[in-house]
Amino acid sequence: MIGDERAERGHALLMTIVVAIAIAGLGTSLLSVASMEHNAVQGTLQRERAQEAAESGLDLALFELENEIDLGTDGIGVASGQINGGRYAIAIDPPFTPAGKLYTVRAAGRFESERSGIEAVVGERPSFFLKGVFSETEVNLNGNFAVDSYDSSKGTYASQLTGGGFARANGGVGCNQDITLGPNTAIHGDATPGPDGQVIGSGLVSGSTAPAPAEFHFAPPVYDPPIPSAGGFPGGNVTLTPGSYRYASVSLAGNRKLSIQGQVTLYVDGDFKTAGNAQVVILPGGALILHHGSGAFQVGGNGIINQTETPLDVQIYSATTADFKMHGNGGFYGVVYAPRAGLDVVGNGDLYGAVIAMAAKFTGNGKIHYDEALASAALLRARPRFEVRMWRESALAP
Repeated sequence: MIGDERAERGHALLMTIVVAIAIAGLGTSLLSVASMEHNAVQGTLQRERAQEAAESGLDLALFELENEIDLGTDGIGVASGQINGGRYAIAIDPPFTPAGKLYTVRAAGRFESERSGIEAVVGERPSFFLKGVFSETEVNLNGNFAVDSYDSSKGTYASQLTGGGFARANGGVGCNQDITLGPNTAIHGDATPGPDGQVIGSGLVSGSTAPAPAEFHFAPPVYDPPIPSAGGFPGGNVTLTPGSYRYASVSLAGNRKLSIQGQVTLYVDGDFKTAGNAQVVILPGGALILHHGSGAFQVGGNGIINQTETPLDVQIYSATTADFKMHGNGGFYGVVYAPRAGLDVVGNGDLYGAVIAMAAKFTGNGKIHYDEALASAALLRARPRFEVRMWRESALAP
């Protein structure tokens, strides 16, 4: 009996030891798993912080490119530094030049033992004005209206005329919906309707009439004048010299004249109207950038006379949702950006430049001469100037 009791106690002790060893092993395993999970979480967090450092480096490169400024001493788009406990290093290829349009930016980030990298292709945004006419909802050409193109950087329109009565055949017209052409109209270039649109009518199109693969939308300009208003526009004839001006509205009638001398930026909160023999004259050497807030924009009479005959020297940006009317027989050299307005052009005057509107209707015997130089004009590019075209993660170390 005593032997049996001792055996039982020995067996119980052995089982206790085995269970204790098993529990200890399980505890060690659990600690090991917990440690591995902790290390994995820490590694993930560190990689995320390294990625954030690389993205911060890319943002810095874009800032330097956009502003053409070197925040260090190593060249635009090249830098290294620390942020939020991490490190970044950026490089650009090819080296930046003011005329450059496409770059590869490599940004590397590091946080403690983890590294991350980004390789991005950064390109310059194009000009707003890649066609002679573009509208959201409709383009309607009536009468004897015609569209062609020329390049103001290569001389006057007259110097580029061909024997066919037009200059170059890049006067494209685009719309997110239908393009309607009267029987006596002509487009010397492409007529590009929206994906579900078509070219309607029997007018001439020398280029393609294929629909666009996708709709294209222009953001309305933000009217936010940086200067206080001077109130109502002065009476009589007015000459604006280089500088910025802001008025509640502008209305010219009779024989009144507004002369633009030098580089002028004009903000008009409400209506902008000319009628009768009134005129806005951009003198030789002058240039006008006109920002229009709301209300009517109506140019009649002698209209806007750009004596430089360079479309880039008259830029009109309108945030209005009202009608935008250009009626008259005088020629207009300039660009119109009014993507929320209905544009109505009536008369026999020619338009040299380009227009963007919600809807565009042309009636009369005038012509639209798209200036191909606008496609590369720096002042007309969308902002910001540079955009990331494509990017991928890469294994780079700062």
